[in-house]
Amino acid sequence: MPVFCLLVGRIRKFYERRFGELVAKQEATGKSDIYSLFALADQRSWEQRTKRDLNLAILHADLRRRVGETENFPQRFYCDVGLGGLTRWLRGAGYEAFWKPDLDDAAVIRETERLKATLITTDSLMMERGVLRDGLVPWVWVPSSLTCEEQLMIVLRELQLSLHESRCMHCGGVLRRVEKADVADRIPPRTAVWLDEYFVCADCGQLFWRGTHWKRINEELRRLSESTLIP
Repeated sequence: MPVFCLLVGRIRKFYERRFGELVAKQEATGKSDIYSLFALADQRSWEQRTKRDLNLAILHADLRRRVGETENFPQRFYCDVGLGGLTRWLRGAGYEAFWKPDLDDAAVIRETERLKATLITTDSLMMERGVLRDGLVPWVWVPSSLTCEEQLMIVLRELQLSLHESRCMHCGGVLRRVEKADVADRIPPRTAVWLDEYFVCADCGQLFWRGTHWKRINEELRRLSESTLIP
């Protein structure tokens, strides 16, 4: 059987189990309640011309929030091996986010526990581990088929997070405002002509300014944040 078919089957199995658990918490009964969610995702995908995986993830996020599964989750995050891009977007949204691409699943979970963070993963098999299945480690699952921006929207929506001051997207450190004169030798000449506000990461020392690239990122973050307000 092709790998793609196995992956689709595994993800469907994950959603069937999770929708069943969440529906039960809503005191609803019957498989029709579970499979109606798949039908709703298909309907939204057709009407809105959006990804089915995205609509399933939105339904899952909304159900988790309604039944209170994600209340009081830590607002710092540990992302698994496939989520380096999401890590950077979370930092841009103002949250502590950690990522080490060379760790296996067990080590990722240990680091999440050590840092008292919320785990974000694309691995449905990881969700079978007891500490995650039993809720001992807080987690958010996002499909790997989504873009980094779509994955961020799911996290913001599921945990009802607002945007904060951006952190360093390289390492996650806090950005400190500095005097232009103190970093003049590091500023590109053309940038220095029209910008006077600069920031340095307190951890890695990288220099930042609110140029056109920052504005594009900020606009996208605001768009994603606004999309989480949909009931």
